[in-house]
Amino acid sequence: MFFGSHFGNTCLSAWNFLERECDNPHVREAALARTEFQGDLDDVENDILTRPWFRRVWGLQEVAVSRRVVVQCGWRVVSWDSFCKSVLLKKRINDTYGWRQSKKPLVEYLVEIFQASAHI
Repeated sequence: MFFGSHFGNTCLSAWNFLERECDNPHVREAALARTEFQGDLDDVENDILTRPWFRRVWGLQEVAVSRRVVVQCGWRVVSWDSFCKSVLLKKRINDTYGWRQSKKPLVEYLVEIFQASAHI
């Protein structure tokens, strides 16, 4: 999946966070060296998960039938598995209830896509 190449501050922060959490040690190492726009899970939820791709039905189909799935925006790339681990398994600090209600539908759809890809 490809999201285009528009990078605002929130997008930069989101990608810096994803790359710091990435399974690829080379990507993670480069991301840890960055000092600007450190980012956190909120940035991913506010920028990446709100992009139209995550609301399209064929997005689920695209992930489910693909052999190698990556999440890419411009030159920034992380594997689908790293992306899902970062978003679904990362502890949400400052969130007493575990999921913020306003973001719950975004994350639930991501869970559906992840589950569909795991059953193929």
